[in-house]
Amino acid sequence: MEFSLEKTDESTLPPIINALEVYMIKGLSQSTTDPDDVDAIKKIKSVYTVSRNWQGDPCLPKSYRWSGLTCNKSASPGIISLNLSSSNLIGKIHSSFSTLTSLQYLDLSYNNLTGDITDFLADMLFLNTLNLLGNNFTGSVPLALLRKLDDESLSLSLDGNPYLCKTNLCAEEGKKQKKKSKNVIVPVVASIASVLATPLSHISHLLEI
Repeated sequence: MEFSLEKTDESTLPPIINALEVYMIKGLSQSTTDPDDVDAIKKIKSVYTVSRNWQGDPCLPKSYRWSGLTCNKSASPGIISLNLSSSNLIGKIHSSFSTLTSLQYLDLSYNNLTGDITDFLADMLFLNTLNLLGNNFTGSVPLALLRKLDDESLSLSLDGNPYLCKTNLCAEEGKKQKKKSKNVIVPVVASIASVLATPLSHISHLLEI
């Protein structure tokens, strides 16, 4: 770029310039993070009030990527790793995690997550590591997740959840316990009913004896 200054024909002085401003439109070589992933991670931030300095685009520019995230190198990057360990997350696993379709690694360990472990985690095609250590999940682990654990397509960490049943026999055990409780109640009720049905004359006769 070149600039040339010339005095006018009527001027008796050489060209004078006090300042010069030059503007140039420069196209960015990178696009933004996948819009669905942006919506999902912002929803997660809102639901759990994540206290991290998450501002702007989650993946780009690379030097300002959100802490705890790893993104792939596609034209519109997607989130492939999310570490929210020890982030004071409270409540159930929100459905927004299922929108992170490129996710391979998810660490939710050492929070205060409760309720059932959701079935949609087993439907996340690329998820190969799931860390749920040290929470307060209840119920049983989805059978689909246990199958992935058995065929070694998923690394699953569940220790530190004292109220969580980690085998696929939980449902059967629950049914057995309910059946036992019914068997205990019925005889007691039957015994009370038989006493009430006993004639008063017979009771008096027993008392005299």
